[in-house]
Amino acid sequence: MSKEEEPGKSERPDTTASEGFLAELRRREVLKTAGIYAGGAWLLTEILLAVLDRSPLAESAKALIGCIVVSVFISGFPIAIVLAWFFDVTRSGVSRESVRSRGSPLAASAGLTAVVLATGVLMWQVNPCGLGRVLGIAVLPCSYYGDPQFGFQGPGVSEELNYRLSHLKQLRVPTWRSTAHFADQVMDPSDLSDALGVDRLVECGLRRSEARVSINLQLFDPAADRNIWADEYQGQAADELLLIAEAFRDLIGVDALNISARAGGRIERINEAPTASGEAWMQFQRARWAENSGDRAGARQLYRETAGLDPTFARAHAAVARLHWEDARDRALEDEDRRARFSAAWAHTRRALTEAPQLAEALSLRRVLLAEGIEPSSVEDDAEGPRGQQELHDQIIDLRPSFAEEFDRWADWLDGEGRRTEADRAREAARALDPADRLE
Repeated sequence: MSKEEEPGKSERPDTTASEGFLAELRRREVLKTAGIYAGGAWLLTEILLAVLDRSPLAESAKALIGCIVVSVFISGFPIAIVLAWFFDVTRSGVSRESVRSRGSPLAASAGLTAVVLATGVLMWQVNPCGLGRVLGIAVLPCSYYGDPQFGFQGPGVSEELNYRLSHLKQLRVPTWRSTAHFADQVMDPSDLSDALGVDRLVECGLRRSEARVSINLQLFDPAADRNIWADEYQGQAADELLLIAEAFRDLIGVDALNISARAGGRIERINEAPTASGEAWMQFQRARWAENSGDRAGARQLYRETAGLDPTFARAHAAVARLHWEDARDRALEDEDRRARFSAAWAHTRRALTEAPQLAEALSLRRVLLAEGIEPSSVEDDAEGPRGQQELHDQIIDLRPSFAEEFDRWADWLDGEGRRTEADRAREAARALDPADRLE
């Protein structure tokens, strides 16, 4: 046998290692396998996700299954490449590749390593389960079109979406106060996102007639200057909460956010309707509008009326409690009046927690009232959860990570305990969520 015919020797002695490696890829049909796998995986993923999207499963289950499907297909790519390199698929079955590589072993090892690393980079970029990713997002006040008597619903819808998003650990959501402050200014979207410290903006439009309501949402990426997603939700005016819930589910399911896959069972709890009464919900929105406009007395009355329309509306009780607590801290009040306001704050806090034991706003008020010694001795501790200030704070932030008010209240308590460094960190966390506060 001549030297040129010896197995494992190149027929062209001047062929470079890279050329030999590419030729070997073609001979072993690795490139063909890669193409077939990528195309087939993409098609199957689209089909499976489309079927999953129309299934009756809970959103958290859909998100988990979608995460697994995409992760499996991406992870399987390097495995398919390695198997194609080492094995042949013939009519007689699968057999180990018996002919030695005509390319350099070093080039082959480097190429296969590059495939594995590239797949790792792809997995990190796609991040189907969104591990370790925290995005800043703000829902801008809705542009309102329709009957002026329902004008409070424009900011009410967007504030509600902002509120629900603030409960997700995977997002950093600025306070509504800051969002409304900067949105009122004429700013370029990129400047607005910088001022709010967010990566995504949700633009909103609300059209309301006497009987119908239409909500338009679009997710905007200021860095790329493009819309990522948009949708419209229409229905009866009485079904506004259902439309908000649907919009919330769709928003967190957008590929660019992919929050659904990471939120687990939280989604159903976060997205649960706060009240079954449409009339109470309207009054609650009026109350928030009055408070945001600076009418605290009017807001307190409207919150009370909301709780009267639906005594199980925990967030309404928490809002009344918060206003009483804030008023009680006014140093100009007489002691008797202060005690009465603290007592009212405690009563509404307890009622809120009775209706919704995991309501972060009510737990935060309970913590500060306990710290100030307002808790009546007759309260049964077993039904109220952990008494320790640190335990309560951790529980509250776990329930609602973007809760600037709790960070501020926690900083005040830490200051009182002489823990200055921790207090400074807590205040910095609050200011990051409420950037407009820095301007005051």
